[in-house]
This record gives sequence, structure tokens and C-alpha cells, in this order.
Amino acid sequence: MYGAHFAMTNKPHPLRQFVVFLVFVCAFFFTHTNIAQAAELPAITWEGGREQSITMGGATSTKLWNLTIENSDGVSIPFFRSAPNASGFVVYSVTLPDDLALGTYQVIMHGPNGEVSRATTVEIVESTMYLPSHDPLGIAALALAGLALISFFALRDETMPTRCTTENSNDVITFNSSRFVRWIDFLRFNALHELVNQSRFLTKIIASGSYMQALTGPLVVLMPVVGLVVGTRLGLTTDMTSTLVPTSVALIAVVIVIGILDALSGVVAISSYILFSLGRGHVQTVAHIQTLVGLLLLACLPAIAASVTRSHKRHITNHAIAIGVAAWTVHTLVLSMNSLSQHKNEIVINAGLFAALAAGAMLIRCLGELVALRLTPQRSSFMTPRIEQSQSPEHFFIGLGAQAAVIALFMNAFFGFSWQIFAATIMLLLPLLIDRYSSNIPHSLLLSRLFSRGTLIVTVLFVVGVVISRWINAMPLLIHERMQLMALLLCIPTATVTLLRCFSRPKSQIVTS
Repeated sequence: MYGAHFAMTNKPHPLRQFVVFLVFVCAFFFTHTNIAQAAELPAITWEGGREQSITMGGATSTKLWNLTIENSDGVSIPFFRSAPNASGFVVYSVTLPDDLALGTYQVIMHGPNGEVSRATTVEIVESTMYLPSHDPLGIAALALAGLALISFFALRDETMPTRCTTENSNDVITFNSSRFVRWIDFLRFNALHELVNQSRFLTKIIASGSYMQALTGPLVVLMPVVGLVVGTRLGLTTDMTSTLVPTSVALIAVVIVIGILDALSGVVAISSYILFSLGRGHVQTVAHIQTLVGLLLLACLPAIAASVTRSHKRHITNHAIAIGVAAWTVHTLVLSMNSLSQHKNEIVINAGLFAALAAGAMLIRCLGELVALRLTPQRSSFMTPRIEQSQSPEHFFIGLGAQAAVIALFMNAFFGFSWQIFAATIMLLLPLLIDRYSSNIPHSLLLSRLFSRGTLIVTVLFVVGVVISRWINAMPLLIHERMQLMALLLCIPTATVTLLRCFSRPKSQIVTS
């Protein structure tokens, strides 16, 4: 009995046990949390090939710190310090190289009196996403290339030589005995006749293969079939979970080649790929739309851009310029795929290869056009549209809206969404409105002679744009502020040339588009 009574009197009360446990738990978390906070600095994850930044405020902003990012192998990259903003915060930024070794790095703070402290730990990981703001000079170069293409179109001569509207027997190669050939000839002719005063861009796409149809007759239908097969193959084999840019270098090369030889076949290829992406439900964001628009332009724009740089006289220089423009256009559009899709893509690595293939395909096209003009002059003339009338207001504004949408999408991909991209778009398209609706535009003979050298003007514009982009990039501004400023200022030279072009043509030669 005594032993039992002793056991009962020495047993801890349950409430006392709970209180002791609660105190122990609180003490454990308090001491361990403070130890962890004192021993561990915050760790962050960065990706190579981008501009990264650290913001410092409070007491730290009063000292002129020098920051570096270092690792155990002796790699040391300095940060650049911005001016304090209205809140007293200072931004330190650093552009990490694409080939920076992965691993753990330390951000070291060097004080003005020689004191050194570790600010944070950074883990450099492999990057799959692509942000244009982390490569401002590269994006500026792509934007300038695109603006140069706009300048080429602005400096083009829309007036065409008079074409025959009936065929005769003067051609060396004729297909008059084939009812099928006559049917497809009139099919193309009627399509061009209907579209020529509705959409100049669609007209150029359909007319792109006229030389091939004049030479090969019924075999020309094989080109769209090849485009359909290639586009279907792209849709079946491309993994669209992360990006809509195809990974097959061979298939993209085929699309580029057939698109230069016949822009309509290239459009058929990418259109079938777009249908696959829509059917599989992978078109969900603005980046996806930008990607598909970029692919569609890659399939048809090189041939069209090259064609508008040539005069009607068949000089070797004109063909050389056309080959260069086609290669340049392909190279620019392929490099733009990272910005359009906001993702790093494998095909961008092969941009030089695609440009070389484009140059070769354009050379073949130039030779084919020369042969077609010599052997089938009447068939070639029959299937070439004559641009001499003005568009109706509704078709003009539909085309203007399409141009505005494409320019705005590319501006958004390059520089990000801001009011500056809309201002730049308006700046580039305003001369088209002035050209159409200003009935008393004075003509300047000096400007007419100056703008006859279109290639030289575009080259000068590109150089001026490079100077502007480097000047903006050297400004002590945050990266998004620099990008917004670039979006606005880089368009000024092109918009100015487009506007002055309105005063360089006699009114009788002005054809609105």
C-alpha cells in the first residue's frame, strides 16, 4: 500500500507535462531558427546568359559597395551599380555569360574601406526559357534587321510593266494541248486578278510560283503537295509541350527551300502545321501566336522580300542583292524564334546553315526566272499580275490592320508589352495613311534620285540604328527602361524614310498599299 501510494503522489500532472512540452518545443524552434538565420544566407537560383540584379536599400544604399559574383574556381564577374531611385534603393546588375559554368557562386560585397562580406549564395542552373530583355544588343540587332525589311518594302516600286492577258505561240515551251494545264493557268490568273487590288501580300504569295508553272506546266502542283506532306510530318513529330518551334532541322530546311522556290507551297506547309497545333490544343498564349506568325513568315517572306528589292531589269547586281536579302531574312527570322516563343530552341543554333540554304535556293529561283522569261515569255506574262489601281478603303484598312498586328507582335516579343510598342507601330504605319489620303503631296526630284538607291539607304539606316542601340544600352537605366526606349527610338529612322518616300514619287506613280 505504501509503495502504491508513493507511486501515485510522484506521478507528474498531465497539465504540467503539456506545459513543459510546449515550452521545450518553443525553445527548440526559437533557438534553431535564430541559429539558422545567423549561419545561413539566403540562396537564390539564376540562369546563365541573362542579366541578373540585386536591389539594395536602407543603410546599404548609403555606401558605394562593389559587388562581384565569384566561385571557388576563381571566376569573378563584377556588378554594375545604378543611381538610387526615389525610394533610396540601388540596383546592382550583372550579365552572366551563356557559357558560365553551372554550380554554386557567392555574391561578395566590397566596401569603400576595404571591408568584405558575403551577401548571398547563388546557384547557376541551365536555362531553357529565353527572355529578350537579357540580351538587349542582340534583340536590337534583330529589330534593326526587321526594320530594314520594312524599309525595303517602303522603297519598292509598285508600278509593274504592262503584261499580256492572252497567250500566244511565241513560247519555246508550250502546253497548249493539255486541257489540265490551261485550267491551272487560268486558275492562277483568275486568283491573281481577284486579289491584286485586295491584298498585295497574298498576291505576291500566289504569284511567287508563276515562273515555275510557266516552265513545268502540270508538275507545278507537286510543290504544294510536298509542302502539305512536310507540314504534316512536322505536326506529327514535333513535341509541342514546351515550345511550338519544330526541332527537326531537316524539315525546317525543306520548308525554307520550298518557300523560297514557291512561297505558296511554304505557306501550305506551315498552315498544315498550324492546324495540327490548334487541333492538339497547344495554342494557348501570346507567345504561341507569335511563334506561329514567325514560322508563317519564315515560309514565305524571304522570297517576297527578295523580289521587291529587284528592278525589272535583270542585272547580275539585282540578283546578288536578292540572294543576300533572302539569306538575311531567313537568318533574322530564325534568330527571332527564341524571342517569339520565349524559349531557347535548337534550330536557332543552325541559323547560319539555314541562311546558306536560302541563298542557294534563291540562286536557283533567279536562274529559273531567267529561263522562264527566255523560254516562256508569254506564259510568264500571262500569270504575272499588273498593279495599277488603288485598293478599296475596306481592303486597305484590313491590310493595314494585319500589318499593325504583325508589327505589334514582333515588338512585344522583342521589347515587352508597353505603350512604346504601340507608338512605334503607329509611327511605322502613319506614312501609309498619309500616302493614301493626302491628295496634294509635293514631289521632290532630289528625294526621288536619293531613294533610287534603296539598298544604300537601308544600309545607312541599319548603321544609324546600331549606333542608337549602343547609345541606349550605355545609359544608366534599368533593363526594361532601356528596352522600352529602344522600341521607340529605333523606329524613328525607318519611319522618317518611309514618310519621305511619299514625297519622292510623282502622284501618277503613287500606288497605295
